[in-house]
Amino acid sequence: MRPRHYKWIAAGAALYLFIMWSSYRWSIAQWPTDGNLFEKIERKGLQRQAAERAKAAIAQEQARQSLAPAPAAEPAPSRG
Repeated sequence: MRPRHYKWIAAGAALYLFIMWSSYRWSIAQWPTDGNLFEKIERKGLQRQAAERAKAAIAQEQARQSLAPAPAAEPAPSRG
């Protein structure tokens, strides 16, 4: 390579680095505010599981109440 081409190689390297730096700076602005995609999926899954557990607890409590025996009548007060 001839020495007179070094300026073009340096200009190309500088242009390449500028483009890489610019694209990195642009990509930072594109990041979602609520975390990355995997965290978002995990949060949705945990919320869904919590909702299912709450539903199951309510259904279990309702089943327990429907199967519970009726409260016995209070005994008559003793006279004594």
